[in-house]
Amino acid sequence: MATELAIGDRMEDGTIYAGLSPNTGRAMYAAPADAPLCLDFNEAARYAQELVVGDKHDFRVPSKAELSCLFNVCKDRGAFKGAFDLSGTYPRGWYWSGTGFDETNGYCTRPTDAWRVTNFLTNKRSVRCIRG
Repeated sequence: MATELAIGDRMEDGTIYAGLSPNTGRAMYAAPADAPLCLDFNEAARYAQELVVGDKHDFRVPSKAELSCLFNVCKDRGAFKGAFDLSGTYPRGWYWSGTGFDETNGYCTRPTDAWRVTNFLTNKRSVRCIRG
């Protein structure tokens, strides 16, 4: 009998189950930690493409809807507890989504209150990659 996954369950490969993606409807798994440095929007995308956790290498920066799910549904559950910078301070307390706004801005979110704003693509922010 297979056990049902719960949001916040740590997988054997080191990723953390984050429920279903609001974009794809597929299972979504988060990297176990933020990128070690704050990155700009394009650096974040490159970091995600190069990230390997366990044997998984199909990571990406979450969309703004997926990022909101991580902060509104996941942040206080299981392995997600204490896993995000909840200081709200600049720049670590803000996270890039992979959703652009225009040629010079993209969306970022603060997990303390899920406040979403647009920000210059060249600004550095935290990044938590997902797959799925």
